[in-house]
Amino acid sequence: MDGQERNNSICPRCGKPLVCEPENIHQCWCTAVRLSGEERVYIGERYEGCLCRECLEALKEEVRREGE
Repeated sequence: MDGQERNNSICPRCGKPLVCEPENIHQCWCTAVRLSGEERVYIGERYEGCLCRECLEALKEEVRREGE
């Protein structure tokens, strides 16, 4: 380990394993996925904890489709 805290987690949406870096969040992959306020609320109402990149992207699309 490089001194940074890493949490091995399971995505609550799809069940795939993922690595979360809450102690080094500015370097975590999830900061590259840009979410609007509406997307954050939508996801937060449905899931707790970290989701994998694929699920975040799919949920962004879900929000977009519902807004049409």
